[in-house]
Amino acid sequence: MDSTALPTPIPFVPIVEDDAERREAFAVERLVRLVEAAAAAAREGGSWHDRGGNKNSDVRPD
Repeated sequence: MDSTALPTPIPFVPIVEDDAERREAFAVERLVRLVEAAAAAAREGGSWHDRGGNKNSDVRPD
């Protein structure tokens, strides 16, 4: 490659306005899954962590 050549430009991608409705739907979906996991764990006498309620923790697989 020629040392004087310019790098390939990164194509311009316009920033799309934040889609608050989509983010809200995603948050509601996560909340519903959390409540369902907590309810299932309560029925089974376990912790909601045991049912995968917290994806960021070290949870043993079932």
